[in-house]
Amino acid sequence: MSLAKSPLSESDVQTDECARDDCDVEFDVHRGAVAGSYCSRDCAWRDQGGVLKTIVHDHRFCATCFARIKETVSPDDDWRERHASALESALDQGGEFVAGEGGQMVLDATDCDHHRVTSVDAVIGVQYLTDQADHGLRSLPSPDASDRATWAPICQCGNTDHSHHEPEFDGEDTVARAYNLIALLEFLRDEDKAPRSPDGAALMRNVRVDGEVSWRRAIGAALQEDPRR
Repeated sequence: MSLAKSPLSESDVQTDECARDDCDVEFDVHRGAVAGSYCSRDCAWRDQGGVLKTIVHDHRFCATCFARIKETVSPDDDWRERHASALESALDQGGEFVAGEGGQMVLDATDCDHHRVTSVDAVIGVQYLTDQADHGLRSLPSPDASDRATWAPICQCGNTDHSHHEPEFDGEDTVARAYNLIALLEFLRDEDKAPRSPDGAALMRNVRVDGEVSWRRAIGAALQEDPRR
């Protein structure tokens, strides 16, 4: 024999507001809560996709296409010795020995970009561009509206500012960007900057929903084992 559940009285209904900042939906905590404090799975994933902020502020990645544009390595003893030496530093920058007075060899540092020895104790890492980026000119904002530019890493997608996510490009090369993002999230997991390894299939399914692209939702879906728990 099965027993029918009695409906909750109005006094038993407990409502709460969705935990997502830009959602003001109120829901029945007992019947409609998702991941404890959200009104829907979509809101839970969008809010818990906050790892996107980590990506935006990490200079090693492009926030538009999620490609890894820089490699960083810890300097070894050989690097420290060479850069602590004024002589080695000058030679690395194009300095050369030339004949001086009395047949002595003199270091000509005319072509050197700078003349200071690196403070090697302050260096915690050395960075190199990957094959996903190259150096190019990046425009800079100027208070007098004049054209200013500086050399900076340029991502292969055309982004000149690694921390800028260009929504206009969200619909382009979505699959390729999704694969970049999966690899990026796995890398962040190895550095304990993401809660778990990403579910690639979940990310792919949630990048585009009803024609709308949301990387934040996709990240949340990829990193949640079960948003209804």
